[in-house]
Amino acid sequence: MHLVNKFAIGLVLILSLVITAADAAWDGGIEGGAVVRDDGNATKLSLKLFNDARPLNHSIYADWYRTENGENSYEVGYLPRYWFDSALYAFGEIRVRVDKPLAIDQETQAALGAGNRFISTDTRLLWAELGVGQRNTEFSNQLSSDETFALLRGGYRQTLTDFFRIETDLDFIRSDRATESIAEAGIVLNTGTGAVKFSYRTRRLSRDGQTTITDSESFVSFNYSI
Repeated sequence: MHLVNKFAIGLVLILSLVITAADAAWDGGIEGGAVVRDDGNATKLSLKLFNDARPLNHSIYADWYRTENGENSYEVGYLPRYWFDSALYAFGEIRVRVDKPLAIDQETQAALGAGNRFISTDTRLLWAELGVGQRNTEFSNQLSSDETFALLRGGYRQTLTDFFRIETDLDFIRSDRATESIAEAGIVLNTGTGAVKFSYRTRRLSRDGQTTITDSESFVSFNYSI
């Protein structure tokens, strides 16, 4: 098994031990809802856990996605951050995913980089991250790749009222043989006990010698804090 795969799988298996042993309090949320796609509907369920200790904090996420024709996709990741001050930090990330809409049977990814919060107030947040990593991917057409990549991602949040927030996120990953981009925009309505989110996401995966895949979808979901 590839070294990155071994490390990622081992890390995912011990995440529960990390949570139990951590001194900092953990918070999180569960999000579930319906997805409207160009080729049919789907169901999505997400779990996020995080602590906000400084200088070192952690977040864990897990997403499950099922189309109406029975295809299952999932993504599990662990993201630690070490803060140098209130804005600048270093990060690491381990991610494992199966992504049927992008024709990915399995992908394991490890990355390191730096991030910065350019704006961080009670009502606005603007951040960006730049990093490098290694990933191993097995595609549905029996092809596979093992490559180094660079990533650039960022996001913006603005709370307009106590009940209304807008969110945007952009991700860009580039290697010698592939380019992947993700853009998502949404609005969040707070309900007191949770939040209702309406969002639109578009993704594009281009690989040398293969057909470019574009995937677009709309979400309606409910988030409950735990």
